[in-house]
Amino acid sequence: MVVFTWALSSPWGSGSSLAVQLLIGGLASTALFWRRTRPVAVLSFDLACALVTQTLVPHPVLPGALAVALYAIGRYAPPSAAWGPATIAGLVYGGTLVVLHALGSPVLSRDGSGQLSMAFLIAALLLFPLFLLFTLGSLVRLRHELRERDRVALEAAAVRTERARIARELHDVVAHHISTVNILLGAARTILRKDPDQAEATLATAERNGRDAIAEMRHLLHVLRAEQTHRPRSEDHAAGAALLPSLVDRVREAGQRVRLEVTGDPFPLSAAVDNAVYRIVQEALTNARKHAAGATATVTVAYLPGAVEVQVSDDGPAARHVTETGGFGLRGMAERVALCGGELRIESVPGRGFQVRAHLPADQGVDRR
Repeated sequence: MVVFTWALSSPWGSGSSLAVQLLIGGLASTALFWRRTRPVAVLSFDLACALVTQTLVPHPVLPGALAVALYAIGRYAPPSAAWGPATIAGLVYGGTLVVLHALGSPVLSRDGSGQLSMAFLIAALLLFPLFLLFTLGSLVRLRHELRERDRVALEAAAVRTERARIARELHDVVAHHISTVNILLGAARTILRKDPDQAEATLATAERNGRDAIAEMRHLLHVLRAEQTHRPRSEDHAAGAALLPSLVDRVREAGQRVRLEVTGDPFPLSAAVDNAVYRIVQEALTNARKHAAGATATVTVAYLPGAVEVQVSDDGPAARHVTETGGFGLRGMAERVALCGGELRIESVPGRGFQVRAHLPADQGVDRR
């Protein structure tokens, strides 16, 4: 870069002026090392060098260092600080060319018969590539700013998505376990005098559900702390298809009738799909306990070629609200399935109750590390 701009800035005059031209060209090119941190100062210095050089040569030349300085100020300086100095530099340099040529100075015309029209033409021919480079630098800066803005927007969207995910996790944990504990405590109170042993067992089950809720909430807090310190987030091992039997057992201990059926050959699932399978079943069973108390729920997990299908159905009342106006229940299911690229159907089946069915794409043999 320095050699190139020095060559353009040095018209190779003769005699004693050659040493001066070499010195000025070298200084102008060296100043370009600071073009990114001090573009305005570099432009001012290279403009002065270009004016001195122009008065020492017998013909107009393209000042290479000044051209690079104009590109740099457009590229690295904010628009409010770039347009003013660039415009002034162009006017000063072009005005100097016009004045020297119009006065018939041998600097620009060897025969001393310079004309005003020719002076303007020469100035325009030299200024056009200079301002073209300045415009190019401004466009490169604008492109970089737009990319940076998009990156910041994507990061903000990722933060919002992660917050929504954590909110769904908290909703699922609290709704399931608190609902189960509430039912168990009510059952224990009912049979406390009639069957103290059974009441004690029911209270022990409620205690285990409370501990499980605390453990899962601690896991979520650990994830939050890891994100705040910019450490890689660990996989969510608190939920997964392998833990569905223990989930069903807890629901049964709470007094709800549940059947679990698994068809096909199980294969490893990605973290997102594995977590979605567990949370969909958990939320569907919680809804069944709330809206169809006493009904029998059936959980079916089918491992298909390239996909896994989850269905939770119950034989309770079919007439049930399907949509929600707030919260993270059914809406949370839909968001989880959408993030995995799957499909979700929530519907009432006349004569057969209510069912939730999710179809999730899943590559067999995926590495979950």
